[in-house]
Amino acid sequence: MERDVVFQTLLKNGEIIGGMEFFSGDNIDIFNTIKNDIEDSDVFLLIMGGRYGTICRETGKSFVHMEYEHAKSLGIPVGVIAISDSYLSEKKKAAYSKRKTYYNEGAERYDNFLSIVSKKMVDHYSNNKELAVNVLTTLKRIRETYNPQGWIRCNENSIRNHLSNCTADDIIRLTGCSLVKELDTTEKDHYRLSQRLLLEDGSDTKIKRAKSIFLMQRSSSIILGAESGWRAEKNFLSTLLSAINKCDRFYHLVTIDGIISHLKRKNSSFPDFSKYYHSLRNVNGNCAVKKDNDPSGGTIIKKLPAEEATPLFKLDRQVGALLVENTDSSVEALFVWNIGTEESCMHVKGPEMVAYLEKLISYFHECENLLWSDMEKIKESLITTFS
Repeated sequence: MERDVVFQTLLKNGEIIGGMEFFSGDNIDIFNTIKNDIEDSDVFLLIMGGRYGTICRETGKSFVHMEYEHAKSLGIPVGVIAISDSYLSEKKKAAYSKRKTYYNEGAERYDNFLSIVSKKMVDHYSNNKELAVNVLTTLKRIRETYNPQGWIRCNENSIRNHLSNCTADDIIRLTGCSLVKELDTTEKDHYRLSQRLLLEDGSDTKIKRAKSIFLMQRSSSIILGAESGWRAEKNFLSTLLSAINKCDRFYHLVTIDGIISHLKRKNSSFPDFSKYYHSLRNVNGNCAVKKDNDPSGGTIIKKLPAEEATPLFKLDRQVGALLVENTDSSVEALFVWNIGTEESCMHVKGPEMVAYLEKLISYFHECENLLWSDMEKIKESLITTFS
């Protein structure tokens, strides 16, 4: 039989086989078991031998047809090998001579199914030798096109070797862990990393459309503008304002004392501060960042509480945080802090950051709005003349 030829060919080629031949029954519960085998497979090899196959009572489709559809839905490479018309005619005559009519059962459904799978390349066989050759050539073609990974021997060395070729994103996806993707102690380099979180993977210019962006700063690049001499901050700010206008939701948390302290810092200069109104607007007495897709035209900025508001709050303990929720609901975060004079930043991604973003947003809503009158206090604190 053809299936024996296929099994022997695959086994001699070192393949691991799964198939519905190893299961029995005709209901959906059996198919749910078969699905697990399909989902663990690198290749789905379909042999069309002239019969539609056992039909599932619940769906009215053959199990083979359902297997094919499931493999296609998962994006698993599919190879199809079909019996030739002449060979099928011979087999039908041989069956009819023995008063067996199983080729008539589901013949119309078989033809319809064959027309579906024949939309892509199909190899044909007229004898068992051709079938065996086609199995090997089909697998070779799939390997060259899709480069399936195959099974990995489960021991510490093989797993380590496999993981060594994985990116951090691969490991996060495979394990469900949250990982530190990068740690940097270069001064002000957090602006470069922050900008990268807002760009499409592999792009230096294309800004991603994020679901949510959360930004907490002791001061605020959006309010003050870029500090003189820091091109990386200026580039980040330009990217950030475009990303805000493109994202669904933006949350910005600042501290007035931190902003004023930054303004009074020796040798600090913010030449673009006088242009703050280009990115900010007064929304009912509140300070907001302009946002075209927001009904009010801007998203309200919130402020951290004053240090004396609660004994547990210490302004000098606050760190900078940028979290970006991507369209696939994954969350990446960048945290910035100082130990002594050394500035550090850490890029983290994974499920833990999803939960942490929810916590930060909840805290954001508990904070008070930054008032437009607060902006006037900031303006008055400028060491240089506001113009």
